[in-house]
Amino acid sequence: MILNLSLLIGLAVLWLGLLGFVIPFNAGAMSAPSLFGLLVLPPLLFALGIVLWRSWRTKREAARQQADAEAQTKAQAERLAQARQTHDAELRERQHLVECRAVWVDIAIEALPPWCDDIPPQTLWQQRPPEINDTDRTAALASPLTDTLGIAFTETSALAFLPLYVLPGRDQDGRALLDLIKLAHNDAAAEAGLDAVPATGGKFLPGSGSINDRVIAVLRNDPTLPGLLLLACDSPLAVQPDDDEFEPLDSTQLEAQRWHGKPGQAVVLQLFTRSGLAPAGVTDTVAGEADPYQPYWERDHGRGDDASGWGRVPAHLRAGLLDLAPIARIHLSRELYSDAALPKGNKLSQQLRGTVEGALINAGLRPLPFDPAEAGGDLSHTLAWLAHNCGGVDVGGQRLAAVATVLSYFESELNPISNASNVVTEFGDVGGARSALLNAIAITHAAQLQQPVLIAEFDGDTQIVSSVVSHALPEEQAA
Repeated sequence: MILNLSLLIGLAVLWLGLLGFVIPFNAGAMSAPSLFGLLVLPPLLFALGIVLWRSWRTKREAARQQADAEAQTKAQAERLAQARQTHDAELRERQHLVECRAVWVDIAIEALPPWCDDIPPQTLWQQRPPEINDTDRTAALASPLTDTLGIAFTETSALAFLPLYVLPGRDQDGRALLDLIKLAHNDAAAEAGLDAVPATGGKFLPGSGSINDRVIAVLRNDPTLPGLLLLACDSPLAVQPDDDEFEPLDSTQLEAQRWHGKPGQAVVLQLFTRSGLAPAGVTDTVAGEADPYQPYWERDHGRGDDASGWGRVPAHLRAGLLDLAPIARIHLSRELYSDAALPKGNKLSQQLRGTVEGALINAGLRPLPFDPAEAGGDLSHTLAWLAHNCGGVDVGGQRLAAVATVLSYFESELNPISNASNVVTEFGDVGGARSALLNAIAITHAAQLQQPVLIAEFDGDTQIVSSVVSHALPEEQAA
């Protein structure tokens, strides 16, 4: 207001100066209104024009600033939406899962653990005496391999048409192992009355690291597969030295048994399928009911629905595979490598907590919201069982204490002593089948308890693998 008044006074003085010294006029010849208009209106109109121009400029600047602010807000909202979409996409990638529909375990042991007395359907744990006549660890697996595959193929013949992936044993001849598996596969298929099984045998599971990660990767990379069979077998028991009081075990062997258990033997077969395996293409029509006049090149031959994700499974056998309802779900794991030995005490707990938290997020039990204010729905406390290989009772205390600390951090009420399976003390050293055996234990308990199970696997002093196996949802079991 003061600035406008000063501007008006300045313009009036300037105008009067112009009238007095520059512009000649005869004031006596003018009427009073004309004189008043000449003296007052020009500076007033000029001052009003300046005020209006300044007001227009101010409004234009405000509009520009508002447009810039709105553009920045819009750009920020777009960046935020893009970041949220990227976060959600990465989270979906992390939470990709595969269903497990059955587990068959053949293990050489004096007696199975008490929890095997009440195992759920589609999980078979059978025990055989730990007396092995063969001294070759591959040959010792011939009988349990054939028995396990025969039981599985009898459950449903569709399993014989699924790809069979193998985990290599420890210190085993890989070619000899694959030859033995191929022979056992053919024998089991013949016992099940199957004549047209593809002669593919088995092949080693690609990749490295956690077997669950590798299984998920195989099924994601080949969408034509409905599922796969994962086989792990090893027999350190076959090559253990005979008990001899005159030649006791050396210190290296004794130390290994303290951490890994006494030599054992295990054959572990697991059936995994894609999540949400649909009954597309399933038919009860057998080959004998096909149109006999249809040209050979126009017939289905059991492979007409490859694109729908059924691979080589014949159409008339697909319903049998779907009859095995999902019993559990495996998720991506979290691994920690260290060039040096793993720390002890609180540092071990902190590192283990990071891997367990990552595994819980992968399993959808712990939220990872884009906005921390949206956090909620934490189900970490629902862990109901622990499968681990911390070591024997005289050496595994520090590792087990670290696991217990982590479980306490996530408010889980499970007791790491009574609500846990230590594969070292329960089944001994099963060599290259250890990871699969831990997986089978977790799957069995997840199906039995209908709660998620944590796997904590230590590989020497340099690696920790944490993963979660969750139970199948009711709608999946009823599908």
